[in-house]
Amino acid sequence: MENKLVPVCRNGKFGYADETGREIIPCKYDFAKPFKGNLAAVNLGGQRIAISCMGGKWGFVNKAGIEVIPCQYDSIDYGFVGGLAQVRLNGKWGLIDETGRQVIPFKYDSMYYSIKNELNPVERDGKWGYIDKAGNEVIPCQYDHIDDGSVDVDGLVRVQLNGKWGYIDKSGKEVVPCRYDKVQSFFKGVARAQIDGKDILIDKTGQELISCKKEDDGEGGYDSTYFNPEKPDFRDGLARFMKDGKWGVINEEGQTVIPFIYDEAGSFSEGLAHVKKDDKYGYINKSGKVAIPFHYQDAHDFHDGLAVVALHDLYGVIDKYGMEVAPFAYGAVFPFHQGLAIVREETRFGYIDKYGRRVTPCEYKFAHPLREGLALVQDHRCLYGYIDHTGREVIPCQYDDARDFENGVAEVDYHGITYHIDKTGQKVDKE
Repeated sequence: MENKLVPVCRNGKFGYADETGREIIPCKYDFAKPFKGNLAAVNLGGQRIAISCMGGKWGFVNKAGIEVIPCQYDSIDYGFVGGLAQVRLNGKWGLIDETGRQVIPFKYDSMYYSIKNELNPVERDGKWGYIDKAGNEVIPCQYDHIDDGSVDVDGLVRVQLNGKWGYIDKSGKEVVPCRYDKVQSFFKGVARAQIDGKDILIDKTGQELISCKKEDDGEGGYDSTYFNPEKPDFRDGLARFMKDGKWGVINEEGQTVIPFIYDEAGSFSEGLAHVKKDDKYGYINKSGKVAIPFHYQDAHDFHDGLAVVALHDLYGVIDKYGMEVAPFAYGAVFPFHQGLAIVREETRFGYIDKYGRRVTPCEYKFAHPLREGLALVQDHRCLYGYIDHTGREVIPCQYDDARDFENGVAEVDYHGITYHIDKTGQKVDKE
């Protein structure tokens, strides 16, 4: 089996050694990167800065130490991926193959090439276009801004021209004209866009499916909380949407499923969504029917059949039938994690289980969720320890500082000494 070669530095110079430490390629370079496949990038004349190198010239060596591509390039990107490497010469980027042959001329000011992308962004003279996996310029450099090269599920990419966004297909054909202030990727034939202060849903022809004027944020602008240009807002085929200051629910075709009658609306979780009407919160199902009546001051999503709600300025927990599980007795109730929820009374914290039973009194100054079966807590003396799911303090509060458990160990600080402990509180050496 061929030995793996790794970069080594000796007397300020880099070369490569095998796994036994034997020097295979002499240490004569000013910097060396790990091998990717059969080639590794090396630098001559540069200055090492931390784990990188500034200046000098870059080339590539093979595992026999032969400099198959001379050190002549100003910069390299990731090395060879899929047989091609992105390199810069005289201030311009291009692509070379493993023999050093120029595949794409050195003519781009910026380039973001990945063999995984069907389209790869390139920039020349302040304008952007795309090259394909083979390096062919399939879409000319003519746009102000473009997508990162990921083609959405409907085969379209977002582009900006003269300050406005639109969509093109993989051949460069304009599918939806560049006329929008913001756009989001298409998802199942529908995309969210923004134009003249309105959120709209459009189809792949640019046809407007639904239009919603955005609410003024009180500072002369528009509240963009509900416009996410990076990902769809749909869950299980439904998305909340605002129209004329009221919330409703639409499907992926842009059709109204639940009327725009609510002051606030959450996303559906476990079949229910919390909504606000006439200053009270309740829950509706996916058909729009009220599942839990409107009488709460605050409401949150359901998780594992439970939701945190507020009544008379105190928080409690209800099930999906609206039945009280934990009493309305707390200043705050945090989400359940591994069967326990943190609760607050005045300035102290404790825990309850999924049946609403107190697992610990609210006596801690600080409390974390369970991690790997143990929860980090801080007592009234400001010392840290750990409890289990029954509330038993299995590792006493004695540490000046501590961290959550991870892979069976936790970092603690005791009288200025930092070390790791296991779940019994015994000191251990972390590998």
